[in-house]
Amino acid sequence: METRTLFMIGNGFDLEHGLRTSYMDFFYYLEELRKSSGSNTPSLFAHYLDFNEVNLIINHPISTGIIEILRLDDSMLMNVWCSYFESVINREENLETWIDFEKEIQSLILQIEEYQNSNPHRCISTSNLQTLLNCTSPFFLPPKVNYLNNKLNIDSHLANKLFYKELSLFLYDELRRYTFCFELYLACIMPILPSKFPQHTPDPLFRFFETGTRNNFLLSFNYTTTTEERYKIANIQYIHGKLRNPDELEAHMLEPDFQLSTPLILGFHSDNPNSDTNPTPFLFFEKFFQRILHETKDYIYSWINNSTQNCQFRTVIYGHSLDSSDGDFIKLIFEKSCSITVYFHDPGVLPSLITNLVSIFGREEVNRIHSQGKLRFVPADILKVREPEANYAPI
Repeated sequence: METRTLFMIGNGFDLEHGLRTSYMDFFYYLEELRKSSGSNTPSLFAHYLDFNEVNLIINHPISTGIIEILRLDDSMLMNVWCSYFESVINREENLETWIDFEKEIQSLILQIEEYQNSNPHRCISTSNLQTLLNCTSPFFLPPKVNYLNNKLNIDSHLANKLFYKELSLFLYDELRRYTFCFELYLACIMPILPSKFPQHTPDPLFRFFETGTRNNFLLSFNYTTTTEERYKIANIQYIHGKLRNPDELEAHMLEPDFQLSTPLILGFHSDNPNSDTNPTPFLFFEKFFQRILHETKDYIYSWINNSTQNCQFRTVIYGHSLDSSDGDFIKLIFEKSCSITVYFHDPGVLPSLITNLVSIFGREEVNRIHSQGKLRFVPADILKVREPEANYAPI
């Protein structure tokens, strides 16, 4: 029977290639743009890259578009998510991973939902929202939301429902604009990739793909096209959406009255057992909703099922946290795999990888598949040397 290999990669894969794709990288980039547009905000972005790279990115035509879209040149009108994440980081809560970032989105939404549930006949005040979102101006809400908040007193319960519906649409639209700008940022930094690894220089993870078999395929939880550009892998699916090329993005920005749509999925995973029976206006922010909206979930399921017919199926993972936010796909992949190899870069992250799997499968199942040798944890350092992998003992 044929054996096929599924490569599964997360953001650690791009970071290993020198791409600044963490949330904190994006945050420092936005701070640098604010600085370049006249703000006195200090920036750490230049500490990460050399002078030429900073100039290349900051002076890219797309960067000017980001300043306008997020209103980085006007603190009174700045995108509410820019303000919110700035307040989170100012509390010295660095968003080290994208999971941390997603959980902060969830934290804000849960706070608003909690107020809605505990005050069914009252809208949350503008001042409370202003504090939550760290907005400088008291006039940050669109007119329709302000109207519902202040003027509609015919039926307070109706006003409440309408207000939170409009508020959720406003916050979601702001998040999509923010996500669109992250896509623009990725388009700015991707041209740096060839300079990191000049022609005829071995790619840092070439041995990762050497561990595969014929007819490999790849599931990417990233937005970038690193694997296409550096490793020429053809059979790839992007579960959270795929970065569009710069020309397409710039053309999209120049369209009159354009809506800032993006194929990228950016939200959070909810474990709330009541969310199925009591859906809220804030459902838009959940990953499962966005996957259905962008038609990625069903396609990925059929892609995996079709790719694993009549063959043995092994999985090799690099740079993914195995967090429960992607638990439905992790379950499917693990159930279909005859073996799973998880490469970890830092021994310090191994406990969290195991803990995350326990939260998805339960301790007995994780213990069973590990004891049977189906699940292995292997230090990623072995991918950078030429000795055979068999010389290294998996954990």
